[in-house]
Amino acid sequence: MDLFEFISKSPNSIIPDLLAIDLLIQIFQVIDFIHSNNIIHCDIKPENFVVIFNKNNKNHPILKLIDFGNARKIGIEEKDKLKSFCGTKEYMAPEIFEGKGFNEKVDEWAAGILMFNMLTGCEPFCSGSDCDFKDDLLNKEINFNKIKNERLRELNRKLLVRNAEKRISAKEALKEIQLIKKDLMTINLMNNINNNKSDYFDFITKKISLISIS
Repeated sequence: MDLFEFISKSPNSIIPDLLAIDLLIQIFQVIDFIHSNNIIHCDIKPENFVVIFNKNNKNHPILKLIDFGNARKIGIEEKDKLKSFCGTKEYMAPEIFEGKGFNEKVDEWAAGILMFNMLTGCEPFCSGSDCDFKDDLLNKEINFNKIKNERLRELNRKLLVRNAEKRISAKEALKEIQLIKKDLMTINLMNNINNNKSDYFDFITKKISLISIS
C-alpha cells in the first residue's frame, strides 16, 4: 500500500492529527536525510511513499520513500540552481513553473502540499483539465483555515511559502513538528488524568451517598 491509498481509505480522506504528525515526522526525517547527502528527490508525493505496518508496534505505519528517477544533485553555489522541469504537477513548487531555477526547497513545498492533503482531505489548488493550475499556484490565496490545529496550520503555512528563500527547511520543520507532538501528547495525558480524576470523584461521591443512606 502507498500513502495515497492509505489517505484515501481514511474517513473523508483526512488523517487524524496525531497520526498525521507521526507520518509527517517520518517524511521530514527522510527529506532532511537526503538533503544532507546532497540529493533532491524532486517528486515527493503520497504515491512515492510505501506504507509498511510494523507488527511489533501495534501495526504502526512506517513510510519508505521510493522512486528516485527524478532525483538531482544539489548545487553548491547559487549559479548551480537546477532548471530542468521535473516532478508531478500538483506537487511542483512555484519556482519550477516560473523557470527561475530551483534547489532542494522544492521537496519542502511538495511535503507542504502532502501535509495539507492529509489534514484537510482536499487540494490547496484547483485540479482537472478545465482549470488554470499555474495561475492558481502562483496567485491563489491558500485557505489554511481548513487545518483545524493552529500550530499545524502555521507549520503548513511556512512550508507553502512561494518564495523559496523564505520557505522552512525539512530540518526546521522536523524540529517544529516534534515539539507539536510532544505538546499534544502532554495535553492528552493531562486530559486523561483529569478525566480519571473526575471518574474517581464521581465514584467516591456515589459511595459516600450510599453509606449515608444506609
